[in-house]
Amino acid sequence: MDAALSEFASKGLQGARAEEIARQSGAAKRMIYYYFTDKEGLYRAAIQHAFSSPSALGNLSDLEDMATLPALEEMIGRTFDMHVERPDFVRLLLQENFQHGEHIRTIPEISQGTRSTIATWRKLLDRGIREGLVREDVDPVKVHHSISALGQFYISNQYSLKANFDIDSSLPETVALQKKHVIDMICRWILRPSTKFGPSE
Repeated sequence: MDAALSEFASKGLQGARAEEIARQSGAAKRMIYYYFTDKEGLYRAAIQHAFSSPSALGNLSDLEDMATLPALEEMIGRTFDMHVERPDFVRLLLQENFQHGEHIRTIPEISQGTRSTIATWRKLLDRGIREGLVREDVDPVKVHHSISALGQFYISNQYSLKANFDIDSSLPETVALQKKHVIDMICRWILRPSTKFGPSE
């Protein structure tokens, strides 16, 4: 799946070659077709693998034991990391959007996972609202989309960022600064003006 994800992310469904995926993974091409029927079947499996990866957001149940503000910051950070630490995931999303979501909409497990993530956001935000920390009009879907957009932009535009602003998004220190910026930006949006946050507070 990792070899397929890399190949499809860089070349798309039409440009990817099963022979190259077989070579990278050490699998026989005929066995790939045996398990996945054809290249499109393997492509759909790669998309599902990308979304169901255990490293995506980690075990979200540990957020329940954290205080609300640290939990919110942690969730923001994990959502950002989910994109910048998995560039092939971002590029595969771009490839699929070029195809108008032709395949991703046929995989119900993906929408189920997304609903679970939004449910976690809803729990965290509702807890913050009850504690008087979070604004009452915050939409968990918009929060998730905003963080995802910031993370995806950092990967999908890494070469233009380097050319236009001399920002090297491959450097760990640069990514760390951007992550801190995103956490600060999202917190200032979703929290009440009177709410103090951050390690220095």
